[in-house]
Amino acid sequence: MVAFWYPDEDAARTLIAALTEGLTNDGLTMRLRGNDGRERLLSALGQPSWPRYRGVAGKAAALHFFLNKGHPFVDGNKRFAVAAMELFIDLNGHGLVASDQEVVDLALGVADGSTTMAESAAFLRQRLFNKGLPNEQLRAWLEDLDTKLRKAGSPETLGAGIRRHRRITSAIVNTVLMSEEWTALFEDGS
Repeated sequence: MVAFWYPDEDAARTLIAALTEGLTNDGLTMRLRGNDGRERLLSALGQPSWPRYRGVAGKAAALHFFLNKGHPFVDGNKRFAVAAMELFIDLNGHGLVASDQEVVDLALGVADGSTTMAESAAFLRQRLFNKGLPNEQLRAWLEDLDTKLRKAGSPETLGAGIRRHRRITSAIVNTVLMSEEWTALFEDGS
């Protein structure tokens, strides 16, 4: 049986801090919707641990889907859902290769109901790679994906997708310390 890293409330606090650091001018409000928002957040964070969601892709899709649809925050739900999904993927030894637009389309599709969780999981299965693969296997997987993206007419290059993933992941991983302000978000019942 494979052991997975699952997000918890502390991981969510760290992610909120990473997402909002330096973004105070764009109006991002990562405030929970009171106690109901906190319950929705904790419920969504617990979804990937259910056995019905299999593999990294299935569990990441469930995490993204329930965070996106559950609306635990006043604003920033789609951004948080995408960042949490990518963090889950990264900390479980995989990488996501997808263009910014593909990820935006996934988030918007889930939010408006035009993309199901099964479709989200299928999208992720096609674009995830195991970071632990031997170099030859990883190179072959990336070349195959690059060929598929080119055939699909994707305007993004494979390198741009990888750079986006690394940029987001490094921003999240580099946020280690939590301030009392972020802790208050989870204690505030308003």
